[in-house]
Amino acid sequence: MPINRITPRIPIEMNDEGVYEYLYSNDLTSVINQNLKMILLTRKGERMMKPAFGAGLQNFLFENPTNQLLTTIKNIISNQIRLYAAYITVNDIQVVYTGESSINISIRYTIDENSTSAVFDLTISDT
Repeated sequence: MPINRITPRIPIEMNDEGVYEYLYSNDLTSVINQNLKMILLTRKGERMMKPAFGAGLQNFLFENPTNQLLTTIKNIISNQIRLYAAYITVNDIQVVYTGESSINISIRYTIDENSTSAVFDLTISDT
């Protein structure tokens, strides 16, 4: 099976030869992790032509971390993944407030194409 370029690595950078760095088809976990990061960090209305795209988790940084809010955040993440990353199965989502303005997100998932399991972790803070 050939190894194909799938997407540029974010942030976009050029190597010494002036060529963009890419993520490749032999490393689907990195591609999916990059996609999950984009979904979680994008605010609704920020992406052109897809106004519903994005979880906008930065909006929750200064909220009081109640059980209801944690459930709401998990539901938002789950719905966004269902819409924009339907090629994975989410096994678990953990949302933990780790400080006054910091949220840790952990998503355990399985890649449908090859049944590979992986974990995506992201900490969002105001700094």
